[in-house]
Amino acid sequence: MKQITPVSESRHDAHPDLVSTRLSDGRATRWDEHRNQRRDELVLAARRAIHRGGPGVAMGDIAAEAATSKSVYYRYFGDKDGLRRAIGDDVVSKLSAAVQAAGRNAPDPLAALSAMIGTYLAQAEASPNTYAFVMAPGDAGQADALKHVSDHLAELFRERLQELNPGPALLTQLSLWPHAALGFIRAAGEAWLERDAASRESAAELTASLTAWLLSGPTASTPGTARAADHPSAPAAQQ
Repeated sequence: MKQITPVSESRHDAHPDLVSTRLSDGRATRWDEHRNQRRDELVLAARRAIHRGGPGVAMGDIAAEAATSKSVYYRYFGDKDGLRRAIGDDVVSKLSAAVQAAGRNAPDPLAALSAMIGTYLAQAEASPNTYAFVMAPGDAGQADALKHVSDHLAELFRERLQELNPGPALLTQLSLWPHAALGFIRAAGEAWLERDAASRESAAELTASLTAWLLSGPTASTPGTARAADHPSAPAAQQ
C-alpha cells in the first residue's frame, strides 16, 4: 500500500512563534497609530486654548479644552516645555515651508524678499498668542529647531542673492546679510505684534516698509504697499 506523505505545515501555515510575532507587531502598530492620533488631538486642543487664553494659559485650562486631565498631558508631553516643543514642531515646520515656498516662487530676488517677509508676518498675525507661546525663550530644544529653520531660510536668501550677480568678492561680504536680515525681520515682527491690533499698520504695510529698509536703509521711502493678497495666510498659526 502506497504511503501518503503528509504535506508539511511549513508550506501552508506559519510557525506559531511567527504568528504570535505578527499579531504582536500588528497590535503595536495599531497602538502607535492610536497614540499618535491622540497626541495630535491634544496638541490641537492646546493650540485652541493658547489662541484664546494667551501664551501663559494654565495647563488646567489646556486640559479642560481637551476634556481631559493635566495628568494625560504630562503623560504624553512630560511638562509644559514638552508641549511647547510639540506645538512648535508643527507651527515652525509649516511656517518655514510657507516662507520658503514664497521665496522660491517669486519671480526675482527682491520680490522674493518681500514675499518671504509678507508670508512670515501673515502667519504670525494669524495667532499672535500661539506664536508667542512657541517662540518663548528658555527651551534649548526649541531654540535649536528655530536655528535650524533660520539656517535654511538664510541659505535661501543667499541663493536668491546670487541671481543679482554680485561677483565673488561682494557675495562673500554679503554672506552675513541673510542672518542679519532674518534677525531684523523677526525682531520687528514681534515688536509689531505687541502693538494694539486696531492701531498698528497692516501686515502688507509693514512688509513694504521692512523690504525698503533692508534694501535702502531706515530713511528709504516705501515704494508701495504690498497687496495683502500677495501674501496669503497659511494655516500654520491659525486655529
